[in-house]
Amino acid sequence: MSVVNLAKMFFMIMDILMNEDDNYIIAGNEIIAECTGFSVSYVLQLTPLFLKKTLTCLHKSYPVRLKGIYCTNTPKVFETVFNLGKTFMPAKLKNRMYLFSKSHANKLHTYVPQCDLPEELGGNNGSVKDLTVEWKQKVESYREWFLEDSRYGSNEKLRVDTSQKHCKIL
Repeated sequence: MSVVNLAKMFFMIMDILMNEDDNYIIAGNEIIAECTGFSVSYVLQLTPLFLKKTLTCLHKSYPVRLKGIYCTNTPKVFETVFNLGKTFMPAKLKNRMYLFSKSHANKLHTYVPQCDLPEELGGNNGSVKDLTVEWKQKVESYREWFLEDSRYGSNEKLRVDTSQKHCKIL
């Protein structure tokens, strides 16, 4: 799967959460990225422009407080991409980004309670496989809603301040 498709899926899930869960907007968002299998082919897709657009969209386009980004089981090549991505974030958000190499993955528990983690990350909140099935069904149930939503947009030629163009990533 391409990183563009991963980003699309991520933002679709955020849309669903905002639509269904008022507490999500109030409590904020913690992102856990399990990076086992992160390969060089992904690194090549993570261009500075893509990172900037994605992180800017995440930070400025959604009314959700980003409480933390936790990347676990990261290979060494990921650290460079991770640090590059941090350059596009305000200092406040940089301080909420955490990287855990394979040898330090157990430190995630100091930031995220075990009751919120899947079994594969040492938690007791179901398996990743079960969560994947559940969210696949949830996203598919919103098919018509996303198709309808894709019909709408803005005419960027009419925008006075062109700095907002960076949010059109997908």
